[in-house]
Amino acid sequence: AQFIASDLSDAQPTPRPTEDDEGGLATLRKLRTVLRRLPSLRRALIKGAVRKVPAEDYVQDWLNVYVSDRRTKFNEMEYHLPFEEGPKALAEIIALTEKHFPEVYFPMEVRSVAPDEFWLSPFHKRLTCSIAIHHDAANDPRPFMRAAEPIFRRYGGRPHWGKMHSLKAADFKKLYPRWDDALAVRRDIDPDNRFVSPYMAGLFGIE
Repeated sequence: AQFIASDLSDAQPTPRPTEDDEGGLATLRKLRTVLRRLPSLRRALIKGAVRKVPAEDYVQDWLNVYVSDRRTKFNEMEYHLPFEEGPKALAEIIALTEKHFPEVYFPMEVRSVAPDEFWLSPFHKRLTCSIAIHHDAANDPRPFMRAAEPIFRRYGGRPHWGKMHSLKAADFKKLYPRWDDALAVRRDIDPDNRFVSPYMAGLFGIE
């Protein structure tokens, strides 16, 4: 695994190291192709390669920290789970991937997020472990996502609002303590549903 930590700083900006995300993905893609049926060996080789990646430490504004060049198109699902459930869910997702979806080669992203007070935030009032999985857009991602989503849901996960998921209003009501309050505010602001698309209607339970 590779670890990334971001902290606020008053220091002067320093140059950001050159990145080669596409090169890394190309290597992972080749390992997937050659070692498709040998996930343990594939994992061992990746671990060995990751250990050789030098540590980086730099200061930049948020735009230059979080933005990266990603030319390989992909589909993504990310769920935000209670922090203590994260390791168990991650272990199940890894096992699922290695056993049933050896074509997946993208790294999984795992991060921790502090609680907040926003009614519709996936981090509402709980320390969170977020797990993101990716699938090459050149192939249908739905079988992989459909298989992984029940694992996330079993551990109380809340889906990322802008990524793949299958949840509807009844599901969100169980996940967000202030769901009804949030919908009441939405109705007050937009009583005629002028800003509601078909997709949003499904999320909010609007017929």
